[in-house]
Amino acid sequence: MWKTTFTSAFTYGLVRVRTLDIQPGEALRETQRTSLNLTWAPIQQLELVLEFLTGRRVNKDGDKGACS
Repeated sequence: MWKTTFTSAFTYGLVRVRTLDIQPGEALRETQRTSLNLTWAPIQQLELVLEFLTGRRVNKDGDKGACS
């Protein structure tokens, strides 16, 4: 909490999965997720939030994808 009306948060998550030989190549092997937000509460029952979110996925066969 910065002030009574401003707060922020940062999160990071990582998931790694052990895949089996019998699973297809598009099976999930790893994901990462990061988020950062800023919350402004100008009055008691109102909060406005600005958030940045990004993530990445890696499949068993090495294919990768990302989003922001």
